[in-house]
Amino acid sequence: MTEITSKLMDKAKHTLYVANPFVEGATLGKCLRNAAKRGVKVLLISRRPVDDPKKWEFHKTLTAEKVLMYYSGGYGGAGGIHSKLVIIDEEVAIISSMNFTANSEALTWKLALSQWIKMW
Repeated sequence: MTEITSKLMDKAKHTLYVANPFVEGATLGKCLRNAAKRGVKVLLISRRPVDDPKKWEFHKTLTAEKVLMYYSGGYGGAGGIHSKLVIIDEEVAIISSMNFTANSEALTWKLALSQWIKMW
């Protein structure tokens, strides 16, 4: 996840909607938790963390912080979301081909599109 994306997410005041296949604690997870602690409505659509107890525990901490979690794909790990999207306060949208994770940022170079919009 880029520094710009995380800074924008840190400025969310009302809503933060994220669709991303993977969630880890260092970047995206930290932004989601911090936003929820500030009283921001946080919604995450992600893949189910199959066969990894550590990831399940992390997802439980997000739920405990009042992050609304929705899973795509089956229980066996088949299918699942591949989209990467962030919507901040229903005004800023970021659509990317890169996963919003530190690993993806370090290992890949991909394109993202940011758009300032007024949805309502």
